Amino acid sequence: MRISVVVMFLCVLSGTSFAHDSPQLTPQLLESRNAASGFAATLKFAVGRAARTCREVLGKDDAYMNAIVNDWLSRNGVYSGAAERWTSFVVSSIANQQGLAKGLAARDEIFATVKLDAQKEVDSLLGTSDADKAKACLNFPALVHSGKLDITPSAKLYPELNELVTNFTSDAP
Repeated sequence: MRISVVVMFLCVLSGTSFAHDSPQLTPQLLESRNAASGFAATLKFAVGRAARTCREVLGKDDAYMNAIVNDWLSRNGVYSGAAERWTSFVVSSIANQQGLAKGLAARDEIFATVKLDAQKEVDSLLGTSDADKAKACLNFPALVHSGKLDITPSAKLYPELNELVTNFTSDAP
């Protein structure tokens, strides 16, 4: 995932140092946290974007979309919240040490990467044709409710996500 590379270069190559109640931030730990953060952010954005797409395709209201997203967040919010706090920490650190413009540029690049990667995930979930979307959207709420899109112990980067949760929330699973 490109987000880990983007933030890694911004943090490590720029010489940004971090002070936080966590282990020594080595390049390996930065890469691990960045990858986990990118994964969680992309998944959250993809669920939201797919729900919005299905709302439009099926002619539903905002309550339909919000119910899907809230269902996912009820089980995965601790991970996405820790990822958001890590990303905020990184962006703030860059802004504090290199100036607001660099911090905002980092934030914008991270968001653009998450958005692009999430759209690829949405296309994979729903398809790209109107017919594919209409069919997939009928099953999307059940897919989310089933937990198949959840962050679980078998999920990619689960240990890394747990490390983020441990260090960036008090709600460790």
